[in-house]
Amino acid sequence: MSQDVYLQDISVREKEIGDAALKTLVRQFANPFDFIRELVQNSLDAGTSRVDVSIDLEPVDDVFGLCKIAVRDYGQGMDEQIIDSKLTRLFSSTKEDDLTSIGKFGIGFVSVFAIDPEAVILTTARGGQAFEIFFHKDKTFEKTALHEPFDGTQVVILKKIKRALYGRHVTRLRDRLIKWCKHAEKEIGFFDLHKECTEMKHRRRRGRQNRHHLINQPFAVEGFLPTTVKLENAEISIAFSEKNFYGFYNRGLTLAESEGTEAIAGYERYLSMVSFKINSPFLEHTLTRDTILKDDHYHKAICMVVEAARIDLVQNLVSTMVKLAARLAPTTYEKNQYARCLGWLYKLPRALDPTFFFKERLADTTSSLLEKMEVWHKTANLGEKSVNASELRIFKRCDGQVLTMSELAHKVVKQKGRLYFSHEDNPQTQELQSRDYTVLMSPSTESALSFFKRHIRVAFPDQDIETQSHREYPFEEVSLNTLASHEQQFIAATMHRLTHAMAPVDVIVPVNLLGDNAMEVSLAGCIGEHDIGRCFPMIETDAPMPVFWNIPGILFQSLAKLFLSNPELATVIAARQTIMDTVASYRIRVTSLRLCMMELNTAGELP
Repeated sequence: MSQDVYLQDISVREKEIGDAALKTLVRQFANPFDFIRELVQNSLDAGTSRVDVSIDLEPVDDVFGLCKIAVRDYGQGMDEQIIDSKLTRLFSSTKEDDLTSIGKFGIGFVSVFAIDPEAVILTTARGGQAFEIFFHKDKTFEKTALHEPFDGTQVVILKKIKRALYGRHVTRLRDRLIKWCKHAEKEIGFFDLHKECTEMKHRRRRGRQNRHHLINQPFAVEGFLPTTVKLENAEISIAFSEKNFYGFYNRGLTLAESEGTEAIAGYERYLSMVSFKINSPFLEHTLTRDTILKDDHYHKAICMVVEAARIDLVQNLVSTMVKLAARLAPTTYEKNQYARCLGWLYKLPRALDPTFFFKERLADTTSSLLEKMEVWHKTANLGEKSVNASELRIFKRCDGQVLTMSELAHKVVKQKGRLYFSHEDNPQTQELQSRDYTVLMSPSTESALSFFKRHIRVAFPDQDIETQSHREYPFEEVSLNTLASHEQQFIAATMHRLTHAMAPVDVIVPVNLLGDNAMEVSLAGCIGEHDIGRCFPMIETDAPMPVFWNIPGILFQSLAKLFLSNPELATVIAARQTIMDTVASYRIRVTSLRLCMMELNTAGELP
């Protein structure tokens, strides 16, 4: 075999290998229009001041048209040496040792073939040289020198499509451009030239020029108390959020976005209650571009986010609470904002909870995270930098007094574990507070109860503390002699009706429930075992039992007033409400309950 034939065989094999590699690279994109990210990325790497992306349609016939997608930048461009050695050779990149460049695999330009174009035309200029490279459908190319140099590089992709599908192509291109480039550090313009052309006449008539269509969006995350932090070369946007979102970016270009915890695996306890975006020049995507590369730079970035959550976001929360708690006459908006702050504080994991001393927070902090955080920030004294709100006045009572966590814990212990919650001050909370009970202006939730139990048990480990639920109310019995005559008659008449309806009610006991105004919607209250010796039996029974009526409640007052003009209606409503509120809650047999309800309207005459 001659040497020429041998070399020819090698050339054929190389071409076959190159074609196979090229096809593999082209097919790597889940969405063919993701090529736009690669071209924008190359433009940013070239140092452009902005990138213009346009799409146009030239009619071919009544059915088909030639779709033209162009990406224009004003960066360094390429000279002939770069074109010959880099652009037209696979797996060769000028960016291997440049951390300011995002693309590390030299395959950005190859992505333009993902949509199977008819042709790709690249024009570029650098150092007084200008060239046009024409890539055919079979990916062969021709290089032509140009005599008029210009700035930067332009890539034009030509694709034959049905004219009716042009709008779909515009939408897909714009959507992918926004997805991958919305936070790009340079301006990214998008133009539908076909639409612009058809509207040009109208614009001229109205004396208006073409508008600038920028796809750039602020680097911000949605949520409660959004906070922006800059650490080293990274920018972080973080906020409290029920619906989690995690975004990773390099120079503003999207590397990965997720609503699932797989993006923060191993760090859930610190970041499960927040959403964040982090933009860092050290983050990279995988070779397949489908997710972020979880290397040392990724772990460093996560540590930065944890620091932003633990210090900056929590500091924002604490500062907001201190300011709102100090308001003497807060507006409705300020009350709601304060309640939202409390809600997030209650749900924070111990590692982020600023009302613990820092040494207590470390009880839930893994040593591995601390080690990683100290690796990238060796000078950080985590104890000193940590936000400490344990002695700040952030817990507001309904009477306006503001307490620290330490003061609140001592009061709760003094009151044998009793702590009450209300959304606003009212006669019931005022009476509770006059008896030295602490009533916080706070939402009453399971997380609130867990929060205070956890803190009080840490502060007083030897105490047997049981923080009461907001549905357990102290009460005092009210003497019938202290009530107005018509109120006494109303109670007696209702008892008479209940008795004749064979309701298992022994006696109506008038009481003053000292709860919040949620109790004012019913006659009978949920009275906790801590405050009553004779509570309703939690078993299925027909045995007579006492029923407690909340005398200061709105419903009692309204029905007692109605009794003066329509005693029949008032007692029927009261008897029915008593059964529904109290007796039915404690598992009276359904047949007995139904019979009671049917007999209410036909009960004996009133005394």
